[in-house]
Amino acid sequence: MANKAASAVTRDEATSARGTAGFVWVHFDDCDTEAEEWLNGPGKLVDLIVSALAATETRPRVDAIDGGALVNLRGPDADIATNPDMLSSIHIWVAKGCVFTVTRRDLAALDAVEELIRDGKVLDSGDFVALLASEITAELDRDVAELGNTLVDCEEMVCGRHAFGRASNNRQNAQPRHWLSLVYESPADRARKAGRVRCRLARTRRSAASWRSG
Repeated sequence: MANKAASAVTRDEATSARGTAGFVWVHFDDCDTEAEEWLNGPGKLVDLIVSALAATETRPRVDAIDGGALVNLRGPDADIATNPDMLSSIHIWVAKGCVFTVTRRDLAALDAVEELIRDGKVLDSGDFVALLASEITAELDRDVAELGNTLVDCEEMVCGRHAFGRASNNRQNAQPRHWLSLVYESPADRARKAGRVRCRLARTRRSAASWRSG
């Protein structure tokens, strides 16, 4: 892409344009042996970067390497019905003027980013990563908000009275006060922030598991 005009070209044409075009994006839907050979050859990427792009590891990460960066992101799958995990990963090599990406499943956010590129709104590698992250975040915002609301509801349900009542019903004459002390707080002290809710629920689960096995 140069002078804000974007067009689809072959991979070989894209790599030939590196250094003259303002921005080049090369994408692979998978990274098999043929793709790795191309990345090592015409793609002119070193083994370390090719191996990272081809890796099956999906944990989000960012590693700075030789003036560029390896970035792993996860976002909603374009076909959630066939993906129990609901999230797909994208491996990205970002350098000045170029981006190489690899996915093994369709990432929903990529279509929106591609449209932005065609509209001339992606001018460099930084724009690409920033807009991709923004699209993923926008798609996840509703789910994250719903999860936060659910966690808050769970905190309100797991108060001292309910925890003690359920424990007594499940185990006759039991007095799990060590568990009760972990989940009970006065209404004035119970914060609604999602991070603190997650922490308290995790401690509750561990205590409940310990009590049941005791």
